[in-house]
Amino acid sequence: MGLTFVIAVEFMKGNAEGKYSITANALAPAGMTRMVGTIPGMEGRPVPPEMNPELNGPIVAFLASDRAAHVNGQVFGRRGYAYTLFQTPKPLAALYKEGGMSAEEIARNFDAAFTEHLSVPGIPQTAAMKQAQAAAAAKK
Repeated sequence: MGLTFVIAVEFMKGNAEGKYSITANALAPAGMTRMVGTIPGMEGRPVPPEMNPELNGPIVAFLASDRAAHVNGQVFGRRGYAYTLFQTPKPLAALYKEGGMSAEEIARNFDAAFTEHLSVPGIPQTAAMKQAQAAAAAKK
């Protein structure tokens, strides 16, 4: 994500000067292919339709189009049939010492500074995604 943000800012400067007409965005795609069937325990399982990697294509096509010229420096994802927009990362906590720290000093102070702010890996579902899934399930 960091590279996407840096490129977006650099092109934004050039765009303002009339040098470029370029945007930079990132996609965290989702998908499963037949190759998943080579994973032990996954043999013979069909790929669920919502995990079809071709579902990533439409948002890529949109972001590459002139209609998305105003979209720059964003990170999008796909989860099932939903396209998602990730929040730009921002600092939650800091561990600081003038002149820097050794690995041992970081280890001694890490938990007090960061542990309460750590998150569980994965993509949490937003309320909007849950509502969309419930509405789709109700139509079935």
